[in-house]
Amino acid sequence: MDSEISPEIAPDMIRGRYPHVYRRLVHWGECDPQGVIYTPRASEYAIDVIENWLIEAAGINWLQIRDQGLGCPTVSTQTIFSHVLRVGAVVDLVIRVKKVGSSSVTFEVQCINEQGVLCFTVEHISCFVTDQPFASVPIPDEIRKSLEAYLAACKE
Repeated sequence: MDSEISPEIAPDMIRGRYPHVYRRLVHWGECDPQGVIYTPRASEYAIDVIENWLIEAAGINWLQIRDQGLGCPTVSTQTIFSHVLRVGAVVDLVIRVKKVGSSSVTFEVQCINEQGVLCFTVEHISCFVTDQPFASVPIPDEIRKSLEAYLAACKE
């Protein structure tokens, strides 16, 4: 990890980096009585980071997508835990776009602790759909451009 980055407690994007990194504190309410993060929180962290990325990089949020008569439901999510994550840890959540399909997008979010140890990886696949009828549709052009530009920037 970049040692020049000062720790921040609130979720925030560390700007100018590819891939984008969001820093956050693991709160007591997110953990079991032993102080270990509840398993479903990893998916919540990933979805929060994806939403932050959409706002920062693509300039759109979930509500604006809904206002266009579209949805972006989860198709699949997989979490691989590799190290315990405890209350009080400050972690970096690293977001990458792994694949852009015609109507779907695959994100990867890695959670890395202050020691640089990978705690978990979430692969999250979403698909753009219409409300009526409920059917997949191509990713809107403006969002696709942001996704593809970010995918390319992360590979450089």
